[in-house]
Amino acid sequence: MKKLTSLLLVLLMLIGMLVIPASAADEVSVYLFGEKLEFDVPAQIVNGRTLVPVRKIFEELGYKVDWDNDTRTAIAVSEERTIRITENSYTMYVNDEEKTLDVPAQIIGGRTMVPARAISEASGYKVDWDNDTRSVLITKPVESDNALDKNIVTTIGDYQISEAYYNTAYFVYYAQYSQYEAYYGENWLDADTGYGVTIREMIEENAKTQIERVVTVAAIAKKYYGITLDDVKAETDAEMKDTIESYESREEFDAFLTGIGSTETALETYFGMYAILNLVLEKEAEDGKILSVSDAETEELFNQEYAGKMKVQHILISTQSLDGYTPARSDAEAAAIAYDAIKRLAKGESFEDLIEELNEDPGQTRDSYYVFGAGEMVPEFEEASKKLAVGKYTTTAIKSDYGYHIIKRYPLDKTSEEFKECKTAIIQEKLVDLVIQELEKSDIKWNK
Repeated sequence: MKKLTSLLLVLLMLIGMLVIPASAADEVSVYLFGEKLEFDVPAQIVNGRTLVPVRKIFEELGYKVDWDNDTRTAIAVSEERTIRITENSYTMYVNDEEKTLDVPAQIIGGRTMVPARAISEASGYKVDWDNDTRSVLITKPVESDNALDKNIVTTIGDYQISEAYYNTAYFVYYAQYSQYEAYYGENWLDADTGYGVTIREMIEENAKTQIERVVTVAAIAKKYYGITLDDVKAETDAEMKDTIESYESREEFDAFLTGIGSTETALETYFGMYAILNLVLEKEAEDGKILSVSDAETEELFNQEYAGKMKVQHILISTQSLDGYTPARSDAEAAAIAYDAIKRLAKGESFEDLIEELNEDPGQTRDSYYVFGAGEMVPEFEEASKKLAVGKYTTTAIKSDYGYHIIKRYPLDKTSEEFKECKTAIIQEKLVDLVIQELEKSDIKWNK
């Protein structure tokens, strides 16, 4: 009987150590800051703990990872801590402090797998389990939000920049540069750009430069126009509302903020700073209290950009298959639709409304225009546009390889939006120069 009992105990121990491949229904997902992590070996539940590939989870949490093959130990290093975890050991070291693991690191599917919760919590992150979706949710602790707002990383004029605000700017550049992951792989942040800095360092530098310049504009706006964040609250509130509504739930939005180390206060301030920038550009275009831009300067840039060009809208009735499957419309059918549209225009219907109703050129909307020079459009389209007087439309349908066009010409002169845009571009350039001059006189120190 004792032998049988001993055998059963051994079998139970062995069963507990077996890893049974998960079925599709038992798959486990891991989300970091709301983004699903993809592993070459799927996350596995072993003895009630979710195990994930060691290198992937550490790198996603911001560590540089080395592997000591002699001791079979993963060594992960960040600015705050060093974590050592050895294969088949129940002990993990966090800055030389021992931590006991419920499940040791182990080889599964040719990868060293480690417990996601233990690694994440040791790194200062909050870990939750969603039983309905069988998901591990890794986020920064919610209670750190106030600290993120209170931790001031630099001061620019009258504005104190919080860690949460910096993290918001950092995330914007992180999202822009994340395309490099496809080229450099999972270690893309530490890839050399070829200019002596890593992508991570470039993101950090761009975030700081962006903050310095935008906040300096806010300081200039306050000095010359008395503009503060209170003056752009309506714009900021609208931007926040649109942002929150872009998420499926308020909880998902909160998880996003927590995940990037930001707060609602920081995001509102971030939007507010850009609203101030836009307001300064508007006011400068009106009265030029800070910067002086002459009509001659604007006209010179306008001529450089738009000399010899035309501005039009058109309604295209296509004679090509629009989806590659539906048979193309015949010439006769397209012409009939086009000429009917011209009759409707003659009766006073809006050209823009007919664009919205009939146009089959995906590049043309009721609020957009084609601005082009010689040789940039098909010959039939270009010649018909040349013959049009400003404000007029073609009273015959213009045939091209694409179908039938009804074209309307718009002014491209000092009265046009393009002329105003040229003035705004000059203002922007001069404002950047002014900001750089102001920054050269300041002594900004970053605690980041």
